Amino acid sequence: MVPVTEALPHLKSPKEEPRLTLAAAISEYMTTGKDARKDWRKHTRQCYTLCLKLFTEFCKKTYMDENDGDDLRVFKVFLRMQKTSIGKYNDPRTTYNHFLNTVSFLNTYGCKKLIPQSDWPTYEEKKVVAYDPEVLAHLLQFADVDETDVLEFFLGSIFGMVKGRMWSGRTSICGPKKSRSIASGNVITGR
Repeated sequence: MVPVTEALPHLKSPKEEPRLTLAAAISEYMTTGKDARKDWRKHTRQCYTLCLKLFTEFCKKTYMDENDGDDLRVFKVFLRMQKTSIGKYNDPRTTYNHFLNTVSFLNTYGCKKLIPQSDWPTYEEKKVVAYDPEVLAHLLQFADVDETDVLEFFLGSIFGMVKGRMWSGRTSICGPKKSRSIASGNVITGR
């Protein structure tokens, strides 16, 4: 005698795969998942750890497949209400970064296109000015030819002013027989 399920295989109940919990997905993601494959730096790992911690505080759902776009819309508001360690609200860029990291995590586990890009948090990119032109003009007004060359080199090179400041204590503006230290203004004779 043959059991009915073997004689008629279409009557077999399909094996249910266990549902992935949010906690298990986060643990896998941070230990063997994307983190391990990408070999994240310490700061990147800290950022993902924080945003996923915030997501678990916010999201009261147990399984990954329960997340939807409405959760992310409310999570965006939740992120805006978070405060830093000094009591200030997160700036828009931080909110965006946490949201992006969370969406990246969700995408890894098949929760894709839950929310259109137009519903993501927004931020305004700050315009970065390397130097104030008036201050530079004033500085160049009192610089000799060698000092002007050094300043123009740092302003036009990939080193930039930050690297120039790091060098300034030990580097001098070289002349044939004497040089003047950029930082101290002391005259040093000889080579």
